[in-house]
Amino acid sequence: MSAALAWTALVSALVTVFGASLYLGFMTVAQFFLRPVFLGLRLDELSTVFAVPITAITRFLGIMFLPLLVAPLVQMWLGRTHVWALAFAIATAAAYMFLALWYALSMRPVNQQLLTGAVTDESELRATMRQWVTRNWARFYAALVYWAAAVGYLLAGHELWEALP
Repeated sequence: MSAALAWTALVSALVTVFGASLYLGFMTVAQFFLRPVFLGLRLDELSTVFAVPITAITRFLGIMFLPLLVAPLVQMWLGRTHVWALAFAIATAAAYMFLALWYALSMRPVNQQLLTGAVTDESELRATMRQWVTRNWARFYAALVYWAAAVGYLLAGHELWEALP
């Protein structure tokens, strides 16, 4: 493998581990630290306590979408001759695609309800927040798989960049 391809393999692995670590960190904070806060929100707190972190995370992950999608595809191509590297690259891509699709199909509609003012009374807010928290568990577990697969690729794919100067 040429030095350029070896550098590409290493950079794609580091981008993926960085993205997976951030994603897992976001989901951990949301599920273990913000969940109790979200479940106890009042309507007058929704625009600050929920909207600010969710909008910031959504914006950041939107910016990172393409690099985090392309990196595992590059890893699959570069690791195609290394069984474990290929397996971890496929797992990484699958977990990331699940996260993106789950957000688009399941989380985004609930976020829109909460962020646009469609929720108008306290009992509806509590029910919607319980729905959000319940659905977010799937993202937490998928982010855990995504992170483990990204680290797995970093460990299994070491042969791809060992020759670097």
